[in-house]
Amino acid sequence: MPVLTFSLGPLETNCHLYQNGTDALIIDPSGHMVDILTEIKNKKLKIQGILLTHLHFDHVYGCAELESFMDTPIMAGKEDIEISDVLISSAVRYGLPKVDEFHPVPLAEGIHKFGSIEVDVRHVPGHSPGSLAYYIKDENIVFTGDVLFYRSIGRSDLPMGDFELLAKSIREKLYTLPENTVVYCGHGPETTIGDERIKNSFVRI
Repeated sequence: MPVLTFSLGPLETNCHLYQNGTDALIIDPSGHMVDILTEIKNKKLKIQGILLTHLHFDHVYGCAELESFMDTPIMAGKEDIEISDVLISSAVRYGLPKVDEFHPVPLAEGIHKFGSIEVDVRHVPGHSPGSLAYYIKDENIVFTGDVLFYRSIGRSDLPMGDFELLAKSIREKLYTLPENTVVYCGHGPETTIGDERIKNSFVRI
């Protein structure tokens, strides 16, 4: 399997490890990284990118840990970076652990190469202003964070959320992918674009 998913942190947020040969990506390091780091060590993987779908606190708990010993940049949407204090500090308001400081760098929409891995980065605002989805055409998979879930969508009632913008992002940036594209979500099980087009009661074509 090219994707391993670990549910980490106080909200059981999915952290995905994508592998292409010995090159790999970490998407949303959401908690203590010991199991993922063991996998990386055992398979002798080279982490080519640490990609954040957005900067809500539950998706970034493991970032400081990775930053402390990896020189791989942690990348996120610039709109979220600009308001990162608001997005990350909300953990304390919910009575959850504080996120240790880390330093993300902006990643623009478009095609990017991470070692041997080509990623189509798609800006999908609505859940947060800088939400990004990561489509890997060679595998026909997409990582959607909290924008699109199995039979559901992300919340738009959080600070700077916008339901109309979220629905537009899903229709124009995700539902336009091939219908057999496997969707790896920020919470819960994977799904497919085709199933969500038909069965997702929140946003349909």
